[in-house]
Amino acid sequence: MKKQLRAAIYARYSTNRQNEASIEDQVRSARKLCEREGFKVVATFSDAAISGGTAKRPGYQSLLAAARRKEFDVAVAESSSRLWRELAEQWRALKEWDEHGIIVVGNGIDTRRPEANILLSVTGAANEAFRQEIGRRTRMAQEGIAKKGRVAGGRTYGYRNMKRLVSENEVVSERVIERSEAKVVKRIFQMRAAGHSPLAIARALNADDIPAPGASWNKGNGKKAEWRASALIGDPKFGTGILSNPLYRGRSIWGRMKWKRKPSDSSVRIPVAMPEREWVVKDMPHLRIVDERLFNKVQDLQLADSPLKAAIRKGIRMSPNRGKGSYWLSGILVCDLCGSNYQASGSESYSCPSRSVGKCDNNLRFKRLEIEAVMLGIMRDELFHPDRLKFEMREVEALLKDQECQEREAMRQSADGSDLRRVEAKIKAVRDLNLGSAAERGAIRELEAEREALSARFARKLTPGLQEARAMVAYLPKLVAALEKRLEATLTGGKATRDEMRVISDFTRELIKGGSIRLRPNGKTVKGRVELLGLGEKALRVAGATRRARVGGSGGRI
Repeated sequence: MKKQLRAAIYARYSTNRQNEASIEDQVRSARKLCEREGFKVVATFSDAAISGGTAKRPGYQSLLAAARRKEFDVAVAESSSRLWRELAEQWRALKEWDEHGIIVVGNGIDTRRPEANILLSVTGAANEAFRQEIGRRTRMAQEGIAKKGRVAGGRTYGYRNMKRLVSENEVVSERVIERSEAKVVKRIFQMRAAGHSPLAIARALNADDIPAPGASWNKGNGKKAEWRASALIGDPKFGTGILSNPLYRGRSIWGRMKWKRKPSDSSVRIPVAMPEREWVVKDMPHLRIVDERLFNKVQDLQLADSPLKAAIRKGIRMSPNRGKGSYWLSGILVCDLCGSNYQASGSESYSCPSRSVGKCDNNLRFKRLEIEAVMLGIMRDELFHPDRLKFEMREVEALLKDQECQEREAMRQSADGSDLRRVEAKIKAVRDLNLGSAAERGAIRELEAEREALSARFARKLTPGLQEARAMVAYLPKLVAALEKRLEATLTGGKATRDEMRVISDFTRELIKGGSIRLRPNGKTVKGRVELLGLGEKALRVAGATRRARVGGSGGRI
């Protein structure tokens, strides 16, 4: 009997102008295709309002993960454009799925057919070109809107967008001054002109509980919006930031920059400065909040930033690792007073960032190398000790064997185990005859070879994490030695790349209960407690072991 292929359906739509019905329609169409092909639908994945030009889509990533776990045999989508609108990711995913024996089926696409690669090359190029054409048309439409003096983008602090019906079929959006926010804008410009720093202005606004930009229209993340100095400073080159936005003087400038997807990571967009000849400039005196004299005085202060500040701003904007910590414990240390992650303060210290906006009383700065040395000492004593490693390796291996036995027994009891049971029954029957002939011995050898082949097939079907976890356990001593050596080198002035430190930091986070260490001020230093999980816990998570016994584990005070 031919094996029924297991199908995973994927659906996606691109913009928030579409709705969930689009996904429902795609899934319904894909299910009909599965019925025609005789596929059994075992999973459905979807992404709403996300471009197919990026691989960083939650539903798509879940689909890839399920493929690596071999949970389905065929990926079904309404069309290849739902899966990909970028050629590089399309071919990468197809090669990976080919290794796993997974096929792709959609309207007009079936990778079982010999002409599939040619069709995918054509449709893939068309999908990517279509996405780029959408971007070009969107920008052209926005340019036309900007030339009419209407809203071609999002919200701007100090204004609200009002919709107006200009014809039976056309509704436009126009800006009007929001009086309460306009007062805050004037205050910001006046304070800056009086010599107050952007940081001092942000602190004053937070102290007065004045709602920050986004507080009224961006409530999705559940966090209270706060004033930040960076939101005030912005970048004069792009006209971003409250202190650099020419709209407050009554002049709208659209098209100073455009966003391009980063080739190395299509989910990241980077700003690109546009030539002045492509800007759309319109004088709009009815939107003026700040008079010309005050605005120009503040611009002089903006442009008079020290070379150091300009270099820092440029470095932050251009850094490929923007927002990613470059130190071992970045993102792990947490202020116990306010819950913010401690951030590097210079190259030698950590401090609480919330103090700079007046939201935390923790003014302490503590030495980075000192806290890292304490942490390394705790890990060396509690995790890296040879006796501890040996103990955990034995415990984990026992758990993995138990997990493997459970899975093998489950397989034997399943329909897939019937062939193996049949062969074993034949071997027993031949041996029970006890004829001792050459024919009997030959028959047993053939049956044993068949049994070994079936057992090997079973072994390949075992949870992939079991083999990965076993390999990790065997590698633990070398891993620990390399990790300890690298950490010691950084503590004594050695250099590690950002990628190296990110790997070490991520590994450390997985060994800490809760993934973070809460520290609170204690005189001129900090104190707290760290609870470490055993290294074996990481191996068990990799294996997906059903027996969630805690292996090892310890802690220490900081």
